[in-house]
Amino acid sequence: MFKKGFTLIELLVVIAIIGILAGIIIPNLATARQSARDARRISDIKNIQLTLALYYNDNLHYPNNLSELQTSGYTSSLPADPNGGSYFYTAYRSDGGTNCVNANASLISFYHFGAAMEIKDGSWKADDADWTYSNPPYGRCVGTDYLVNFNGLSNKCANATAQSYDNCYDVVPN
Repeated sequence: MFKKGFTLIELLVVIAIIGILAGIIIPNLATARQSARDARRISDIKNIQLTLALYYNDNLHYPNNLSELQTSGYTSSLPADPNGGSYFYTAYRSDGGTNCVNANASLISFYHFGAAMEIKDGSWKADDADWTYSNPPYGRCVGTDYLVNFNGLSNKCANATAQSYDNCYDVVPN
């Protein structure tokens, strides 16, 4: 009488095949997660950019910090970076001044908003501003949200130039 079952060699072959497949699939899952978080960052940034445009349309200036969007009723909550960090926002004054808190709000006529991306492949570069502080003659507001000197070359978004695929996705007003 024969017993039905798998031989040791058959089991080892199956385990080896499963191991090879797992070795191929698992690294790709990490990249897929990073891409998903980057896609969410871009979506969040575009949504906040739209909210900033609505704020500007009603007030004829941009907010000093993103929390003003919430306190003014333009959004119920501000999205957080998928890794738990913050998005970067800096407001700028058209007269070159550096204090936006005590200034006439109408002077805040420019902003720079962005996030550090995980994948540096440049797939999102078409919408990336790669704006640097020296572009317009605006004064950076002191005390704005998250990273006071976020300018595309900050420590969170190093090597941000139009020629390189850096890890910073940033937008400015249209």
